[in-house]
Amino acid sequence: MFALFVPVAPAEHSRFSILLAQLDLFYEEVITHPCIRWEPGQPLHEIKGKTQAILALEGAGYIGEDPVLWRLLKHWGVEMASLTWNEANELGDGVLEERGAGLSSKGKHVVKLHQELGIVTDISHLNEHGFWDVVEHGGT
Repeated sequence: MFALFVPVAPAEHSRFSILLAQLDLFYEEVITHPCIRWEPGQPLHEIKGKTQAILALEGAGYIGEDPVLWRLLKHWGVEMASLTWNEANELGDGVLEERGAGLSSKGKHVVKLHQELGIVTDISHLNEHGFWDVVEHGGT
């Protein structure tokens, strides 16, 4: 699992440009390595001497519910995405958020986008209410 994670960005950079730099590094350094096998969208299977790479995105609040951005991420090879990274954001409450509100309406929309695009919604950083919201709204 190779996770793209962008912390709160410094003022001089947008979070999306930092994400693009991480994607570039993944393309230039990881998938070109002879011990890495990367075939996004294909079933996982063992190949002796190769490590299967899966590209994931963590804390997707800054991506929001824009279907164009999600389609681009899918085209670029993102196969799994978490809506939060422990904290609350515009998509929902992470596991460390005391409010415990679960997913926002935008977060529920993103779960549906993920389902349409074949992106797995990673629930590992959501609070319990958010987990059940993903289950209810058809997350994979």
